Amino acid sequence: QQQQQQQPDSQAGAAASKAQSAPETATVVLEEPVVSSVPIAHTDLQLAEPNPHQSQAQHVQFVTPGETTLDDLSIPDTWTGHGDQQPTADISFQRQDVTVSGCDGLLEYLNGTYQQEMQRFNDGHPVFWRRCVVPRTRKTSDIFLFYRAAQQAWILAFQLDASSVIAFAESPVARPEDISTVWYAISQHGDFRPVSTIRISAGTSMSPFRQKIHGKAELNIFQHALGEERLQDLCAEITSDSCRLTSVKLFSNGLRDEETCAIANALKHNSSITHFQLRNNNVSAAGAEAIADAIRHNSTLKLISLRGNDIDDEGAKALAEAIRMNRSIIGLSLRENQIRNEGADHFADALKVNTSLKGLALYENLVQPKFAQKLKKRVGTFSACVFEVVAPLY
Repeated sequence: QQQQQQQPDSQAGAAASKAQSAPETATVVLEEPVVSSVPIAHTDLQLAEPNPHQSQAQHVQFVTPGETTLDDLSIPDTWTGHGDQQPTADISFQRQDVTVSGCDGLLEYLNGTYQQEMQRFNDGHPVFWRRCVVPRTRKTSDIFLFYRAAQQAWILAFQLDASSVIAFAESPVARPEDISTVWYAISQHGDFRPVSTIRISAGTSMSPFRQKIHGKAELNIFQHALGEERLQDLCAEITSDSCRLTSVKLFSNGLRDEETCAIANALKHNSSITHFQLRNNNVSAAGAEAIADAIRHNSTLKLISLRGNDIDDEGAKALAEAIRMNRSIIGLSLRENQIRNEGADHFADALKVNTSLKGLALYENLVQPKFAQKLKKRVGTFSACVFEVVAPLY
């Protein structure tokens, strides 16, 4: 177990979030450090042994042994979802999802892929779940598929107990895809009636990498390349209905515009991540434009750091236009890029409309000092945002 102290990198970061001690972390160590942007294809991933004195670790870090990490902006870990049991070192079993089909009418929302929980079992059987919109309430809900020994039945329910059962099949088999008996589903009259069309089939297995990041609240990857397969797995996890990530920090991974575009496209379809860092990579205008497009489609992101990339005025313009109408992001760091006077001016114009952004760090770019001072003063006349186009003095 390893704890990292989160530190805001500027007053803008501090304005966007209160100082927090880092939450407990389940650390995954990549044994081979990356010294270039060449993807690592065969690095072993080993889950660190859990500390019995710490509980509810919901974070994964991929770090170089001995390296320290710094955060641009910090946010409290507010994840309170399901599956909060202590991770274990034994993840040798192969995780396999299942697919429910054949539900129609009022029960059609039950159809879909249910992901197997990695560290959760009920009465010695695996637990599966998916997130969907329930037509009757029009609200997003988790649905669980699990076995109860007392009834010797597999159950579909809103809770991991027998209090909110939607459907069940009496069958004492090891996995739900082996069920051969008829399912009974709740009717509009409140009783359970047989539904012969319901079927459960085995899905595809998850890769070892995705098994390690699945179900976690925070993912930190420092100074290690992802490679094509892991990038695809990360994007699949981000777009999954069952994604529980709230914070993704990619630091010095050699990511270029192509990889950034893939991640940005995944963010467009995510509703759980609030804190996203893509620091010290090789992101230029095309990557910034993809992130801007994600911002336009995502209303969950609150803190974004693109510090230490190659974003120029063109990329700054795209981001500023996206920020102009955004109402969810409260902190944005673009320190140490290639932004000049024109790019900084685009953000100043955006702040005439945006009233929700609390902190914006633009210093250590290529903005001329005199222009920066005047711009900061001008923005202060119409915006409460901490606009750091000039390096703060401490």
